[in-house]
Amino acid sequence: MPSPTLASPPVSEATCLPFKQTTARQRHLAIGYVMDELATHFPTLDFVTWADAVLRLMPDLWVEGEVVSVEYPALLQLTQYLAGSPELPPLDPPIYSPQAAYLAKRLLTYQDEAIHALADLEANPSAYGPHVLALVTGLAAGNGMAHEVYRATHPGAEHAPNRPDPAPERAAVAGRVAAIQQARQRR
Repeated sequence: MPSPTLASPPVSEATCLPFKQTTARQRHLAIGYVMDELATHFPTLDFVTWADAVLRLMPDLWVEGEVVSVEYPALLQLTQYLAGSPELPPLDPPIYSPQAAYLAKRLLTYQDEAIHALADLEANPSAYGPHVLALVTGLAAGNGMAHEVYRATHPGAEHAPNRPDPAPERAAVAGRVAAIQQARQRR
């Protein structure tokens, strides 16, 4: 989603007021300002949704007479909030940030490393404490959201290049973890 535009920065005579110190009229003008600034991003949202976003996030308002504005960081925060509105149709495919793509790839890498570490736990189930066991088995179990984000941000790349497909190993994790836990209980 493109960044919101910023019409003009608050003029120097404008006063920055904490949201809680503003009047109902100033808040109403702020809602109108936000709607004008972000309307191209959210043309289908109704007034109640816009008002709810402003009232929940309570941005500082820049006020000069009957002119009320909101600074860019607050507009950006409002954009992110409004993007999650249930009134909006879901994006297909969803749009994930580069940071989300990076984190998903890291989680899948950690999962694959943890799957390889299961062999050490299987070889000697009681050699490691409960925290190591929980860490390795938790990472090996994977994260469905990480898989979803990775597939959306790396189309056609189900696994890292020059590495075998980890899907069969990932599918066997639950059984391997159960066997390790049973072995630990017997000892």
